[in-house]
Amino acid sequence: MLWLSWALASEGGLVVSFNAGDLSVDDEVVCMLTTDAGSTEIVLSNDGTNPDVIADDSLWAGSVIIAGDRFEVVLLVDGEELGQGVAEYGEDEEARDLRMAWNGDTVSFETGVPASSAEPEDPSVGGMPVDPGEMAPLDPSVGGEPLDPTEGGEPLDPQQGGQPSPDLPPLAGGAPSDDNPALLIGLGLGLLVLAGIVFAWLRSGGGAGYRVKTRASLQDEPPFLGPGGPVLSQGLHRVKVEGDAAELARALLPTLSQHHRVLVAGIDSIPAVWGGPVYLTRAEKAVHVGDAAEDLLDGPGMPLVVLSVGIAGLDEQLPEGVGGLWLGTEGDVVATKDDAGWLLGDHPVV
Repeated sequence: MLWLSWALASEGGLVVSFNAGDLSVDDEVVCMLTTDAGSTEIVLSNDGTNPDVIADDSLWAGSVIIAGDRFEVVLLVDGEELGQGVAEYGEDEEARDLRMAWNGDTVSFETGVPASSAEPEDPSVGGMPVDPGEMAPLDPSVGGEPLDPTEGGEPLDPQQGGQPSPDLPPLAGGAPSDDNPALLIGLGLGLLVLAGIVFAWLRSGGGAGYRVKTRASLQDEPPFLGPGGPVLSQGLHRVKVEGDAAELARALLPTLSQHHRVLVAGIDSIPAVWGGPVYLTRAEKAVHVGDAAEDLLDGPGMPLVVLSVGIAGLDEQLPEGVGGLWLGTEGDVVATKDDAGWLLGDHPVV
């Protein structure tokens, strides 16, 4: 049980809520918590799923089991940062709240513990509780005589305000005895069940209410047509064409479309090819071709490349992450044609 004690001591529950008020939320609400150990993202929901209570209202909620007692908090709404704060808790607080609210132009941050974990209220506030067994008998001057069990009446129920009868069982709800073995066994079994649930939850990586931030690195793309050729994802490559540039563009298109979506500019017609898909723009200015590439960039399918014939300044207008081939009268790579077909540098265009 030592591993279990360590897990329960190092992890604690945290319920996060955000009152959006009159703020419009189109996509999602994310709370990022950062400690020395790393960052955790909690995606808050508004669909009535626990801990959220009412679907489609202004209150978003999520929960997580996380280690630490001090967190740097960043609130993101629809991908935009809305506010930052710091949440701190006592070391002995295992159930914690983080409440955030939109106040029109700023976000307020408030920490605490759930109501079920707070100190019980003083029963003397608002009146002392009354023991039913100590209630006074009925006042004969207010509507009747008190019943006397010795005169044939039924014994009074202590819960109805009369004196307790020796024939009635004692009232339930008294303080449990510390010496009750059944109670101690039940508490022990309950703790074991709870510990098993927590361990299984930790082994599974957490619940659906949050996701752990991961990092991935972009891998290199192989050169087009083989070693030494241009890498299409690394910007627009300029090709000096000794011959008809439009003819070379049509010859390159079947190979380009095997692994890319292709935007063709600067020529009037192209052949039908497999793969792609292939898009043809009639735009003659670089800025308009760049706009067309921007519109296609986030579409479904393979990566996007541009195949351009003689449109000046295009490399400055393409969105980040889009490359391709520019065919013209100058460039770092020379394209020639012989009896066997076109060569791009030393590589045949097939």
